[in-house]
Amino acid sequence: MGDLTDLIWSDLRMLVSGTQDLRARQTLRPFDERQLQALCWALVVLQNEAAAVTQHLADLLEREPAEIRAEIVKLFRDLR
Repeated sequence: MGDLTDLIWSDLRMLVSGTQDLRARQTLRPFDERQLQALCWALVVLQNEAAAVTQHLADLLEREPAEIRAEIVKLFRDLR
């Protein structure tokens, strides 16, 4: 479960980092928005299945630079 969480987190982090640069130049494409939401939802599902994932996600989030962390938190808050 930890390896899967790490893999999804890595994809989310890379996409967030890339979209920050993209937002500076233009708006995100709907595809990029859907991809970000899909990765967030995958992590939500994993978190609901295993309590240990919650702490692991908290640890991963804490290690991120402030701007990446803020963007990821915003993505989770915006989930509908």
